[in-house]
Amino acid sequence: MNSMEQTSSPTGRTRESVRRSDLKAAKRIISSIQTSKYPISVELQAAIVTEALKKRVRRRERQANYRQRQLKTENDIQDEIVTLHAEIKELELRGQDPFHLPTTPTSWVLAAEYFRHLRHFLSTPTSLQTTTTDFLRGMLAPDVVGASSFGVAAQIENWKLFALYFTDADLELKGMSSPTPDTLVASTSTTVTITSSTLRYAFPHLNSDGNGGAQGGVWSPLAARMLEQKLLVRGWFTFGWDDSSDRVVRLQTRADMLSPMLKLLGSLEDVSCAFENAMITPECQFVRRE
Repeated sequence: MNSMEQTSSPTGRTRESVRRSDLKAAKRIISSIQTSKYPISVELQAAIVTEALKKRVRRRERQANYRQRQLKTENDIQDEIVTLHAEIKELELRGQDPFHLPTTPTSWVLAAEYFRHLRHFLSTPTSLQTTTTDFLRGMLAPDVVGASSFGVAAQIENWKLFALYFTDADLELKGMSSPTPDTLVASTSTTVTITSSTLRYAFPHLNSDGNGGAQGGVWSPLAARMLEQKLLVRGWFTFGWDDSSDRVVRLQTRADMLSPMLKLLGSLEDVSCAFENAMITPECQFVRRE
């Protein structure tokens, strides 16, 4: 089986149909049965192997559930820390010079809440909670302008595309600043893994069929070098508030994918080849084609 051959799960993520470790375990069990002093029927052999594999699956599921609970706890703690930092910063600014606060007195807290919702969505991207949608529609103006998009729906679509391209993204809010009274800039650090989904949707041109392997095709050596590699991507979110509506009318995002890709591939020529005709730019902007 090709190392990139996978099946789709109901959640939209990809998974291997059979783990190699399961096959090895099954072979060991069968070998042990065959060397037994006592004859065992084929039906009983199959039942023994099946039960052993079921136990392995149940053990993996318990471990996965534990890791998921642990990750949620860590994310919740990080979100609380970010919110507290935002509230402290707001109080410091209010005490130093109230005239240089952002337009709305809660803009720092709102921005922190924005990232809490975004982090939660990236950890469970199969559905967008109603509370998150309501929050975004309350925080963002209906005609909010992005770097290459327009409106709240387009901002939500950007979230969904990022989660589709990078199925295990871990975003961390590093800091916030207010260069002008109506502007807030948040810096982020995001760890992503280039998975088969990333290649399929973000870099489909690296397959010989030009469509991410939809018609079969063969992935290029460049794609093979990128697969399963982790990138640390620095990013910036710029929130522009409107005085009259107390909403964000400008939300522009940019990220530096060029630096980690150059570190990974080693040459600008290979980086250029990776992004040429890709569905994502080195600034992490999504390319929409008709």
